[in-house]
Amino acid sequence: MISKLKKWAALEPKQRRLWLKAAFVLIVIGIMLRILSFNRFKNWYHHFSMRTRPKSLTDQDISDVVWAVESAAHKIPMKLLCLPQALAVKYLLGKTQGIVMHIGFNKDVSQKFEFHAWVEKQGQTIIGNLPTRYQPLWVWD
Repeated sequence: MISKLKKWAALEPKQRRLWLKAAFVLIVIGIMLRILSFNRFKNWYHHFSMRTRPKSLTDQDISDVVWAVESAAHKIPMKLLCLPQALAVKYLLGKTQGIVMHIGFNKDVSQKFEFHAWVEKQGQTIIGNLPTRYQPLWVWD
């Protein structure tokens, strides 16, 4: 517990705010994914994300958002796998140019059917590693 408090204290105020914002967004998205049908969730998320403005972020800013989402997702006592993490990153990055979220399925027919979500910036995966194992099914701009 003390080591976790020391890690928190070592963060810059900007990092702490971003982590808290990421945690809040993940919790809201996680709850909404559980209580709404997917179609209703899409409509809610669209309305929720329309409030974000286009942003011009540096690669470091984007890395900080990814770090905050991944870190918060592992600390929050909810199951927040690839889809809520990808949605949270997409939301926190706003309408940053070149950011695209993909949802795909496992290409290997010898394995069980799985879905996966990831976010790319100009073709490079920024969260949700493993996209080469998955066939893109849907692009969520």
